[in-house]
Amino acid sequence: MAKITQFLETHYFSDEGFLTDNITFIEQYAALRVRGVYSAAAFRRVFGSINCVDPMETRHRVDSLEASDTYSEAFERLLKSTPVDQMLSDKKALQSYLDIASNPMLKESVRVQALKEACVLAGITTIDDAGRTKKVPTLDDLYAEHGTALEAKANGEPGKPLH
Repeated sequence: MAKITQFLETHYFSDEGFLTDNITFIEQYAALRVRGVYSAAAFRRVFGSINCVDPMETRHRVDSLEASDTYSEAFERLLKSTPVDQMLSDKKALQSYLDIASNPMLKESVRVQALKEACVLAGITTIDDAGRTKKVPTLDDLYAEHGTALEAKANGEPGKPLH
């Protein structure tokens, strides 16, 4: 991916002529955004750290860029042509939940909820009809359950029927 290595004045990011002349960079940025990359991170990847010195100015540049017709057209075109599995998959969703769960800057309740969602997505837990989270039984759990039933039957104790 080509990067811009020179400082660009902020007004360029709202100049349709400049954006059209540099459509390759706008499309790279739009492709990252379509795949769900956070706007500031996508901006830095394409336009380089030299254009991301001040966070407030970077936000202004991103807002100007994303408000442009050139970006909007590129984004919409790429959004329509990008397969869903390149935008979101179970692993991408799981990684996003884990990122939220381990982010110390977020509220604990948000982090706990993200971890619960990650566990459901990973198949570690399920949510029953009442909204309670339960552990998904593993093969070891099933073998242990059947082993206990076999032992009970061998000892003449009533147990669960084996299927």
